[in-house]
Amino acid sequence: MPELNARFKFHLAENEIAKLDKNAAKTGMNRSAYLRSLIQNRPPIPFLKPDLFRFIREAKEIGLVVNQLAIRAHTQSFIDIEKVSTCMQRLQKLTDDFFDLYADHRAEVKKHPIKYTLIPKGAECEIGFRLTEEDKKMLLEFAEQTKLSEKNYLKTLIEGGQPTETPPHEYWKFAHEVRCILANTCSIYMSSISLHDPSQDVLCEYYQSLQKTVAGLAHWF
Repeated sequence: MPELNARFKFHLAENEIAKLDKNAAKTGMNRSAYLRSLIQNRPPIPFLKPDLFRFIREAKEIGLVVNQLAIRAHTQSFIDIEKVSTCMQRLQKLTDDFFDLYADHRAEVKKHPIKYTLIPKGAECEIGFRLTEEDKKMLLEFAEQTKLSEKNYLKTLIEGGQPTETPPHEYWKFAHEVRCILANTCSIYMSSISLHDPSQDVLCEYYQSLQKTVAGLAHWF
């Protein structure tokens, strides 16, 4: 049997300690054994990991078309409204598909909301329990995946909640930037259809906006 040579201390309110002891008693375990069991058997619900590179490839293809539109606007004083519209539709579908993939994860998160009650300062008591080095490593990894502190991760387990893994920041950053690019492309489209014979200054502005759209995608490739 692995040695319990690691120790973890954290604070709980009195009602949380009472609930911990009650649940532990139901299982016939002591407090430490029950907490170790929670750590071992209640890992975070993993979020659906989409193939981010598939979305990046699609964005890159759109970026190449937008770049061609920008060059044509700059060199030939012409905006191809139909192609701008197509790019706009592709960007809209890209964002829709991306967020649709997270629908199940978001629904699962709503089933297990993480709620904490504000405890008056000084009302919490320190408790500690012994665990193996492997269990402690597992606790730290699970807490990191959920973006919770180790204390709040344990609190969530004690309260019967199922923590959910938080998607890496780059997923949301990508989605946010594509939405910004979509908004920029929509602006170009609406401006271009309102002008039958745009001036050179307006075309220059379009060119700069289109180049900004490409630049917004470029750092992902």
